[in-house]
Amino acid sequence: MLRNSIALILILTISVFILLIYNDITNNDFFTLGYEVCHGKEHGIGFGKTGYTDIPHTVFLGFTQTFDYIKSINKYLFGWPLSSFLAIFPLFFFTKISSRYRKKDLILASGFFSLLIGLFFFWGTYILIGARMIFEAIPILFLLSARGATEIPKLVCSRYKKVDIVNLKKILTVILIIFTAYAFLIRFPRWIWPKDLQGYYHGFANKFAAVTPNINQTLKSLHLEKAVVIMKFIYHPIEFFPYGWLGSGFLYNDPQLKGNIIYVQDRGKENISLFQCFPERKFLLYFGTLEKGMLIPLEKEGKDISYGAPICLAKKDKRFIDLIDDPQKFFKAYSTDYANIIEKIYKENNFIDIDVVYLIDMGNQYKNKRNYRKAAFFFEAALQIEKQPEIRFQILNKLFSCYLKTGKKYEAKIIAERFKDITKEKFYNLFPEKGF
Repeated sequence: MLRNSIALILILTISVFILLIYNDITNNDFFTLGYEVCHGKEHGIGFGKTGYTDIPHTVFLGFTQTFDYIKSINKYLFGWPLSSFLAIFPLFFFTKISSRYRKKDLILASGFFSLLIGLFFFWGTYILIGARMIFEAIPILFLLSARGATEIPKLVCSRYKKVDIVNLKKILTVILIIFTAYAFLIRFPRWIWPKDLQGYYHGFANKFAAVTPNINQTLKSLHLEKAVVIMKFIYHPIEFFPYGWLGSGFLYNDPQLKGNIIYVQDRGKENISLFQCFPERKFLLYFGTLEKGMLIPLEKEGKDISYGAPICLAKKDKRFIDLIDDPQKFFKAYSTDYANIIEKIYKENNFIDIDVVYLIDMGNQYKNKRNYRKAAFFFEAALQIEKQPEIRFQILNKLFSCYLKTGKKYEAKIIAERFKDITKEKFYNLFPEKGF
């Protein structure tokens, strides 16, 4: 026992020492982590830290977020129709378990609970890609579940002497097969491909985290040589990651930036500096969404950038996107009046300035002027583009009042129905005929 304790202390000491030395070399301070250097002290561990949120971390949040993690593990660890902790439950009868196994079970369990204790003090312990912060505990939970499953026959037979242990093991095997089949045929598919949800953080198969291979696949098919593609998306910026939409291109960048295509984030007027960084390359602008966009050649003219004719390409199959030649094609013209509004927007403005933020702003302006009909058109246009549920909720809330003011009670009622339980975030496909 003493030897094991000494070995554990020695390993911990060496690990902590290496971390401190690494911090000092990279951050000029033994106790400052690189994450804090990059993102600030508010991203550290402890109560009062806000991280990406506007809410300081508290004891209450620590309990609620940790409990949410336990619920998520309970539901998705194995994906069983009942609790994923069912197999672990027999281990709670530790007085009936051999002391030799009991110690090992407790050591494994301590690893899981130590992770929960650490996460209790972290502001970022919220559900995203499941209970992602505790993925390290999966091997521990697998082993504990296997141990618990092996104890079930022993516990049952010790209490009910007439039960045949061989038949009981067969029954347990059949139950495990049924539970596993349920997980892979029902629970996991619903998790990966949820119905009625189009948000990019809801399912793992729907352009998760706003990343798709289709843009790169389409641009590769054009056989671009030595190109820099500036990516400008017309969605509303992600609140805590305003440049988060770059993922669909950044993912394919060569680490040395020597590939045929280099994807960069649009930085407005600062884009002109890129021409100096890559004088040997041609420049293009990708302007649009994850499903449809305009690919426009760019030329430097003094201190300005000029736009060439868009490169068009019809969508070949689901692995590609549409490359269009007219920004009005981003929208579904469901009526003549709506189409006229969209046409007027692009006649009076530079196409590069039209995005969801602009559309919401214009809708607000007309709403404040009590021109509710025109405001509704702008909000509808924004909803045809925007995917973030939080932003869609805000837009729909504004559109709801516009519909009421213009006598469209049926449409307002549909929105109100979706607002009954906002936790389900059913803010998509309200009016398919209108494109949102």
